[in-house]
Amino acid sequence: MIESAVALVMMEGLTGQFHDFLALKRREDAHFGGRWSLPGGRLEAGETHSQAVVREAKEETGYRIRVLMPMFDTFTADKGTKYHVQLFLARVTGGEPRQFPTEEHDAMDIVNALTVQFEPGSLGEQAMEWYQRERR
Repeated sequence: MIESAVALVMMEGLTGQFHDFLALKRREDAHFGGRWSLPGGRLEAGETHSQAVVREAKEETGYRIRVLMPMFDTFTADKGTKYHVQLFLARVTGGEPRQFPTEEHDAMDIVNALTVQFEPGSLGEQAMEWYQRERR
């Protein structure tokens, strides 16, 4: 089983809009090509889930983030590999956006949680549903 961590990164400090989040578009020739996803990835040896998501967000987006709270965890499988994924709600605290395209992503964009449409059943869709249900 592969341990992974993903972040729903709030952008209100940069956009002024409370419901804005970061999304990454996978390169067409990459795994899940052309789909929008949330920043995150696999844990490295000795990392906690929250440490991994901070590192992955910086690597993938250029932004430093602060984890606010765990959202939920889930299990998924892809091509016979099982993943345990923990999702976190996080906020941008600094940094500069990366230049795109990169090795894995064609673009980064800011999406609105109330209107964005991720792939049905994807972690992005699950995160947005959680956010809409739990936000106060």
